[in-house]
Amino acid sequence: MKSPGKYMIGLPMKTLLVFAFFFGTTFSGMSQYVRDSTRTEKNNSTEAKEEDQSFARKLVPGGSLALDFGNPWYLDISPNLGVQINERLVGGLGIIYNAYGQTIYGIKYKYERYGASAFARYRMFDTFFANAEIDIVNVPDEYSLEGSKVWTLNPMLGASYIVPFGKRGGLQASLLYNLNYAENLSPYPSPLIWRIGFFL
Repeated sequence: MKSPGKYMIGLPMKTLLVFAFFFGTTFSGMSQYVRDSTRTEKNNSTEAKEEDQSFARKLVPGGSLALDFGNPWYLDISPNLGVQINERLVGGLGIIYNAYGQTIYGIKYKYERYGASAFARYRMFDTFFANAEIDIVNVPDEYSLEGSKVWTLNPMLGASYIVPFGKRGGLQASLLYNLNYAENLSPYPSPLIWRIGFFL
């Protein structure tokens, strides 16, 4: 008769020892895998957050805002968003909207212009930049008797001077030249465009 000490729940003691060793090793390996996976996920999450923060620091919001009461009156709301491509170059996109009007002999006239733009700004010196812009703007067709509108394309080159403020903001004064100026159709009064804007 076999000794009952060598059996537990109908299994030989050697089998139980092998099973316990295998189970303990597997459980330890699984625990290590879970810890490593958790650590990897945390590291990946931290890296993703750092990348998001790094990209957010490269964003350069700005634009122009103008309001002039009186007769005639003028409103300009043109935001843009740039990306710091490298230490010297910023590129981005913008939205253009402005309206103006006046009252003549009791009759009110109102005109609206809207469109989109793309721009690049390259730092030549500390506060002196070279600028390139192109915009497409919907404007009233002054040659039309029906009050229709046309789209105008305006490529512009020029330069700007920036007065820094805050940690990374600045006030930008630009002088641009419209390479596709067309009298009575251009959204700008002359081929030379003087503009003041800002960025944060």
